[in-house]
Amino acid sequence: MTPDDMLMQLKENANRRKKRSLELIHQICLEQYERGSKDFSIAMIGRLSEKQGGPKTQSIRNKGGTEFRALIKTWGKNAGGSSKKIFQPKDDRYQSFLQEIERPDHRAVFTTHLSEIKKLRREIDILRKQLNRSDAKLIIDKRTVQLKQRRGDVAILPSFYNLNPSEIEALKNAISNLFFVEQGWTTEENGRVLNAKGRFVYRAGYVTAIKKVLESVNNSNMEKQSSYRADNIL
Repeated sequence: MTPDDMLMQLKENANRRKKRSLELIHQICLEQYERGSKDFSIAMIGRLSEKQGGPKTQSIRNKGGTEFRALIKTWGKNAGGSSKKIFQPKDDRYQSFLQEIERPDHRAVFTTHLSEIKKLRREIDILRKQLNRSDAKLIIDKRTVQLKQRRGDVAILPSFYNLNPSEIEALKNAISNLFFVEQGWTTEENGRVLNAKGRFVYRAGYVTAIKKVLESVNNSNMEKQSSYRADNIL
């Protein structure tokens, strides 16, 4: 039986509310298939459904979610996927999440964040190994000013200053007024983004965090230009 046939069969004896929920689950599974994902587990479909105001994972698991489970299972079989949770290697645990992001500029934002997280974790691992030595000493410098010495400069800079122009442009576009108008989104003072129905698209801090990154990158570029001019004069 195809997913379409299963949907039609399940809708025959369903009330209006359940019909809408079945149609939403069907659409979510279709998007998973078109995305090339093999994950048709209840946990995954339930999470995606909840984001769109549909049945939650627990509702699908409950006794009243029999129809939902049957539809998801049919999609999993027909798409060559799995109705059980797919466990990914540690390094690939974010890949299924990134696949759900359709816009390239959004993927660029989160890919940049993930890259920063991985780099910070590597640095933490190095610090841990150093601190395991009996003679190790940890010095924490909480000063916010950059430390520079002329002739052999040493600067402590956040690694996102290394963003290339296309990555910076992607960040700007991700929070631009034009893009928000096109999507029908609004933003709150705390940086949370809401869609036209008032449901959140991104949690609090999304817009404000990107603005801080862009501001820091801009300040860094200005300082580099100022330093370059000063060096030429001297």
